[in-house]
Parts: sequence; C-alpha cells; structure tokens
Amino acid sequence: MAMFARRVLQRCIDESHGYVSAPTRHKWVAKLKSTRATDYIATEWEIVLLNVFSRLGTLLHEPELGFPKKVDVVLENSALKFCADITAISDRGFHQTNPIRELEDQLRSHYQGSGITGGGLALDVSSFGFATYKGVKQRRILPAKAEFDKQVFNEGFISFIDDIRLNPLNRKTHSITFRDPGGIVHITYSPGQHGVWCQSHPIPQTTIIDSNPLSTALTSKALQLKNCGYEGPCGIIVCDGGADVLRENFSGMTYSAADVSRSPLKCMSRYSSRDSEAMMSVEQHSLFSGCVGSVIPNQVFSDFCRLFCSLRPLGFAGASPVTKLEAAGSGSPNRKTISSESSSGCCSTLADSSKQPARSCCSNRFCPLPMLKC
Repeated sequence: MAMFARRVLQRCIDESHGYVSAPTRHKWVAKLKSTRATDYIATEWEIVLLNVFSRLGTLLHEPELGFPKKVDVVLENSALKFCADITAISDRGFHQTNPIRELEDQLRSHYQGSGITGGGLALDVSSFGFATYKGVKQRRILPAKAEFDKQVFNEGFISFIDDIRLNPLNRKTHSITFRDPGGIVHITYSPGQHGVWCQSHPIPQTTIIDSNPLSTALTSKALQLKNCGYEGPCGIIVCDGGADVLRENFSGMTYSAADVSRSPLKCMSRYSSRDSEAMMSVEQHSLFSGCVGSVIPNQVFSDFCRLFCSLRPLGFAGASPVTKLEAAGSGSPNRKTISSESSSGCCSTLADSSKQPARSCCSNRFCPLPMLKC
C-alpha cells in the first residue's frame, strides 16, 4: 500500500535534481520498484518531505559537515536554520512476533482447497488473560508460523471443515486457545458469505515507555545527531510507517507519543551543546510537532503543513490546514497540531483518526511502482 500517488512521487523525484545526487535518486527508484525493500515507506516519506523542505529555503541533503555521521536535512532561510534526520517507524516487530497475516493467508489456502461454496470463514484473534496496561509487556498471542499446522490446522480444524460440508446451512465456530502464547483464535463459518476475512485482531500497545518503535528510533537518531557536527538546532522527523504509538491515546492505560518522546529528547538536550532540539511526527491522518524550545516558528510550520497537504498523501483529504499552538503543560514540549477547525473561511478536512476504517492485518503489503524513473 503506497502512501503517495505515483505521479506525486515522480514529480518529487523530477524536482529533486537541485538538492539530491543522481546515485540517491537511483537508489530511491530501485526501492520503490521492489516490494522487498524493508524501508519502502521510509523512502516515500523522504522523497516527499525533502521536496517540501526545498520550497521553504535552501536545502542540503546529507551534506559533508566534517563528521562521520550525516544528516538528512539542513535547511536555512530568513526565519530558521536547523538540521534534521528523517525516520519512519512501524509495528513490523509486533507483526513478525504475531503472524496474523500469515495465519489469514493459510486459512484462505485451506478454504480454497476445501470445496466449500455455500459460505465464508471469518477469523477473529484476541489476547488471553488480563488487559495490557502501563509497565506490563504485551504478551505474544500467536504461535510461530512453523507451528500453525500443529496448533491451528490440526485434526480439530479438519473435523470443523468436514462438519461444514455435511451441514452447509448452519453457522458454526471453531475456537483454539493458546496458553503460551496467550491468545484465542475463533474461525466462524457464515452461510451465504464467500471467502476468508480477518474480522478482528489485537493491535500493538505502547506499555513500556523505553521499549517501543518510537523510543528506539528517537534514541538512535538522537545519538546520531549529537555526532553530526552541525552547530545549531537539530530535529528528528518521525514518519508514520504503520505505528500505533503515533495514534491518539485516550485510554490512559498506554503511553502516548508525547510521553515516549520526552525521554530521548531530554537526554539529547542534556548531552548536547546546541540551543534546542525538536521532534516532529508526520502521521497518516494528522501532523504533530513536539518541540523543546522555539525551534520551528509558527509561520514556517504553517507553510510546511500547507505544502505537505498540497501533495495529497493517500489518507489525507483537503489542503489549507489551520495551524494552532497548544501548551502541553508546564515542563512539557509545546505541541503544534493540524486542526480541523475553520478560520477566516479556511477549513481543513484532514481525516479524523478516531473514525479510521478498520485495519486489515494485511495492511503492510506494498505495491511496487515499476513506472518510476530517475
């Protein structure tokens, strides 16, 4: 699933000749033409964000600063001078530990070979035991893929399929409970439906503040920026590659992105001689910037948001966002958000993250873009 339309990516690549080297452009195109690239989404974000920054001032990409560590962005204009690194985070680790997509694929394969034509199979995966909360590591819920034949598609499942063939008009459910790992799988036969679909599955929970995709990325980038040699404000731009930690958190049982970001940023500020550091996250449905100090002026941030939304990333609707600055409380980073409020006739219609469609457990599959060229 691409984040941006092919024509947008091609336009950004075509316009990058002034600030990106030819080998870098060839590397971008090679990654976007292949589904095997592990940093596929990160590459899309880098291409688009560099294009946006190039419109805000003088942009240098991975400049030589006299130190071994390079940074992605050095931007200078009349209002701002800063360097930043771009990174994308995802829940790949959670999905590798809990292979829900692979389970759905194997269930579909068994369904197609079963000869069942009068109904479909719905897959429900849930955790077993107490709810996950702050300080408690989220448990693994599924066995390894190599164990599926033994623990899921075993004699009990074969009997379930045989029973469906004998009574194709009756709705029935086959349940499997895993004590270790702690998960429950329900496979429900629904007469009159067709195919196999994943009806529900757990999502990653940010319950350990220093052990999650956002914390790992920020800590790594903070160490890199400390040794980059740039004299001035430094920032980390965190892009959404499918990470639930970047979604709004209303439960209070898990940590929010703002909670997670404070620790690496304070550590970076403590051991750095620079005036201030910042973290900006660019999500699929909203933009958020947590700043330590006045790193990004309001007008620059507003221009960034306007230009970014003009590229129409998939999942966004509309442009002309309204920017407002909110105080995040004493001692907390300031928070700049893209609001859906109207102001002076200018209204943003960014998708509401609380009304997102249900995610498929297959949502991290990407389609190659073979027509791109350097």
